[in-house]
Amino acid sequence: MNVILDRDGVINHNNITKPGRGWYTLCWNDFEFIDGAESAIVDLLNNGHDVYIVTMQNCVVDGTLQPFEVDDIHSRLIEHIATLTEDGSTIRQICACSTPIEDGTLKMYAKRNAIIYLASKYGFSTNNTIVVGDSEHDMDAGNALGCTTIFIHRAVNIPDVEYDVIATSLMNAAKYIKEL
Repeated sequence: MNVILDRDGVINHNNITKPGRGWYTLCWNDFEFIDGAESAIVDLLNNGHDVYIVTMQNCVVDGTLQPFEVDDIHSRLIEHIATLTEDGSTIRQICACSTPIEDGTLKMYAKRNAIIYLASKYGFSTNNTIVVGDSEHDMDAGNALGCTTIFIHRAVNIPDVEYDVIATSLMNAAKYIKEL
């Protein structure tokens, strides 16, 4: 099974508590795994799933980070996960998307196009793919391509978003994926 994960808010915390950091993770030292997310990724990989990440990184568009800085964070994430799996398997690829304005429709198209790119490059069907995310544009991108969608939601009020499964964390989503 192919599993496509969002990054910020699913795998790592948005660094809103760090002064001057805004919503961005600016370097590997700022990368803070959400409880259970690291082991959930490792568990998915150890159980034979192909894991990819498609993430919005508007920090490149607004000039906060250069593309090579985002790539460095992602390379370190891939290397880190490889050290934790039984056979050295890791995240197959991370696609960082960006849009010039904060527009949910543009974000959905950017993520959808990244999923299409990954499916073409790695030869998988989106109908045999699970998208795990914490935003409407994550769910819309997956739904547009016939993917199974898992919405990560931690608050009391659930927004009006279309999804197949709801989970409180990536750890809970991984348990569901293992049952498929």
